[in-house]
Amino acid sequence: MAAPTDPLLAILQDFFNPAEEGWLWLALYDDDAERKIVEQIEGSFDDAAQAAQALGDLINGVPPERAWLAICRSEGRPYESDRELWRRLRAAVTPGKLVDMVAFNARIVWSMREEDVAASRAAG
Repeated sequence: MAAPTDPLLAILQDFFNPAEEGWLWLALYDDDAERKIVEQIEGSFDDAAQAAQALGDLINGVPPERAWLAICRSEGRPYESDRELWRRLRAAVTPGKLVDMVAFNARIVWSMREEDVAASRAAG
């Protein structure tokens, strides 16, 4: 079954622009997919703690049940600051609401949630 964010990710990859390095896209949606909101956040963040606090307040303050983020990275892989943002967001957002955060380019998608699962398996 396709995720509600698959069409958005396909569009982002089709129109990948390296000049958008560090830009974020936030998708908010309900499980029934009737309500969808997509916000483009231009420019890269300088402080993961501040960005996580602001995004966490936004995500927790709106009605849609799920939140998903995508960050444009020319290499298609997250920076350590992206991982820090992900860790801080997981702590700041209501449990179960944050679905994933992916780094992407035209060819590659790197899922933070999948990275967490792989790290748990390796540690356990």
